[in-house]
Amino acid sequence: MKNLVYAVTLTVMSLMSCSSDPLINDDINSVDQKTSEQSITDKKSVKRPFKLKASGFYGAFIPSDDLCSDNLALNANCTGNATHLGRITHLEEWCWNGTQPDLGTRSIILKAANGDVLYGTPISVEWYSLFDFQEIVQIDGGTGRFENASGVYTQYAVISRDEIPSGDNVVSGSYAISGSGTITY
Repeated sequence: MKNLVYAVTLTVMSLMSCSSDPLINDDINSVDQKTSEQSITDKKSVKRPFKLKASGFYGAFIPSDDLCSDNLALNANCTGNATHLGRITHLEEWCWNGTQPDLGTRSIILKAANGDVLYGTPISVEWYSLFDFQEIVQIDGGTGRFENASGVYTQYAVISRDEIPSGDNVVSGSYAISGSGTITY
């Protein structure tokens, strides 16, 4: 008899724990939704200092297709380090119409070793000489933890030019950049 009572009690408890009662399930869904909303609000963006330092090579060429509707295109690729990204690849693409001091349409991509990407757009430039300039770069989001990132940093570049351009380039050489500012993510 004792075993029968245990068996019936266990069966009733099992049936009640697998309830399909919509009121019970709605309460569970409500708790899940509130927990999810809370975790989103817990991830608040924080303004942080940002620094970078990198060096690499560039090449300017006259585009042979619709790559750049302006007169001259330039690709600059370097490696270095940046706070919050660690080891980076820095890619800068320019489409220039040949008018100084305007540098045309430009974009900057900083890619971290883990694959996260930070996008930037130069918003102003100040030339010190033909071989060095300073620019203000606006951070325009990215991927991974930088999806909604924002901020501004100042980037200083020193350029050296090859005597004989490499490959199909009109001008080529090396450059080094360093910068600092703030990033919010």
